[in-house]
Amino acid sequence: MLKKPLILLIMFLFIFIFTGCTSKPDNIVVDNTSTSNQIKNEKVNEQEKEVTSEISETWYILGNNTRLREKETIDSEILDTLSIGTKVEIISKSPNQEAIGSYQDYWYKVSINDKIGWCFGEFISSEHMLKEKLQERLTHYFSVDKLTISESLQTVTAYMNMSNDTTLIDRGAKEIFKLQEKQLGDYERLLYQTGISWDYSVGKLNQPEKIEDQKIKEVITKIKNNGYSIYMEEGDFYLEPDPQFILSNLIQGLSNPYIAFLELELMEVEDHALSDGAIIIPWDELADRIANWDYYINKYPDSEESQFARKNYYKPYLHFYFVGLDNTPTYQYETNILDNQVKNSYERFMEQYPDTEAYKKVKDVYERLEKNEFIYNDELKQYLDALYPW
Repeated sequence: MLKKPLILLIMFLFIFIFTGCTSKPDNIVVDNTSTSNQIKNEKVNEQEKEVTSEISETWYILGNNTRLREKETIDSEILDTLSIGTKVEIISKSPNQEAIGSYQDYWYKVSINDKIGWCFGEFISSEHMLKEKLQERLTHYFSVDKLTISESLQTVTAYMNMSNDTTLIDRGAKEIFKLQEKQLGDYERLLYQTGISWDYSVGKLNQPEKIEDQKIKEVITKIKNNGYSIYMEEGDFYLEPDPQFILSNLIQGLSNPYIAFLELELMEVEDHALSDGAIIIPWDELADRIANWDYYINKYPDSEESQFARKNYYKPYLHFYFVGLDNTPTYQYETNILDNQVKNSYERFMEQYPDTEAYKKVKDVYERLEKNEFIYNDELKQYLDALYPW
């Protein structure tokens, strides 16, 4: 048996160990309030760091006639209106975001030319966020109804002066083109209302400074200032967007693929290939256009413009190069023999453009014709119709 002192010692050690592990010293106090305040202070510090970082950057106004208000509310007094691209200094921003229409953002207190006021965040951007914000702003801008072409051009030009992002300016140019297409009918009606007669040539109408009739001159000037070119089809005047309008104003900000596309389109607008059921340019020029579009499509195969060019220029031109049009056949109606000018053009194409996709097609058709003494027969016509359906 254990002696009594030993038993007491063991009991004392057990009690000491148990109470030491489970009890808290009297001088230790858990301060939940202190922990909560620390978290809050960390959040405040982060916000202060964010504002400090924002203040040190250059900021730009993104919206035309952006209102500078006395307070951070839409009902506050307007102190001034700021144009796109204006640089401002940030003083602070509102603690919370506000929803205005479809937008939700902070208000920013800014300083500009000794004036201090508040601007809504949708229409302002720091330099490091400028690329992203301009893309968003462009989407919002062109979603608004009743835009004018001239104002849209001014907006995209201002964006170009703020950013070297070619995708932004390409998008802006394409949106302007869509706007031109949408408003084309309105401008054509304006043209018809002048009572313009056939005494005016297309060349003269596209140079309004040479028009003597003041009323017609004013209308044509307005049409040209909104980026339209005038052409004649079957005895009537029509309008179409002029690529030179975009090239002249935005070329510094456009991507190389889009510039190349617009330059080829400009050739099509300035000198139409087709009119009144006829090919109205020489066969060799039609061949050159086929080759030029061929080069473009193969150089920029993934672009939207390449898909457009293949559908609207390359494939139709190849089709007409082989079968002609009602008023410009590729063969003589009486004999079905290939027109000699067309034959010479095929031979020229094969000599000058062996590196094109179209070369194989022209060579194939030429060899089929050669085997049949250059006479079109039903078999060849069916082959061409199946190869290039229109």
